[in-house]
Amino acid sequence: IFNEGQTVKFEPKVKDPNNDPVTVKVSEPLKNGSFMTDYTSAGVYPITVTAGDGEMETKKTFKLTINNINVLPTIENVKDLVVKEGELVKLEPKVTDVDVEDKVIVTISNPVGNSGVWQTGYTDHGKYVILITADDGHGKSTKNINLMVEDVNMPPVIKLITVERN
Repeated sequence: IFNEGQTVKFEPKVKDPNNDPVTVKVSEPLKNGSFMTDYTSAGVYPITVTAGDGEMETKKTFKLTINNINVLPTIENVKDLVVKEGELVKLEPKVTDVDVEDKVIVTISNPVGNSGVWQTGYTDHGKYVILITADDGHGKSTKNINLMVEDVNMPPVIKLITVERN
């Protein structure tokens, strides 16, 4: 039993009782004596070893098991941001998972939220730490970004003018 990411080396030991020369064949994926697994190699492989002396042949089969090892998703394409009040914040994290069968759920903390878009207002100035999480159901990756919303001075607004008569 091996884990994904490991290299499996196999060299069968074969001896002929008559000391005849022996030809040995091994089925895939160990045909060449080694199997360099990756993160898509999980499964059970039937391996057949065939030894022949030119007149007779012997076959043995065994199972090679490669265990699935979870690799956490990666989060890229995000960086610290500085915007002015009233501007649109748009986060588009690029999330990848080498375990292609994993369904990855991405969450983005408030005030941006899972849509990745936040229209700032004229009272939103300040520093924010935004947490992006990628969960593949087996583990989570996180990335923090700093978001600075700079203050924009707005002129006062006159809402109502009343004139009194004497």
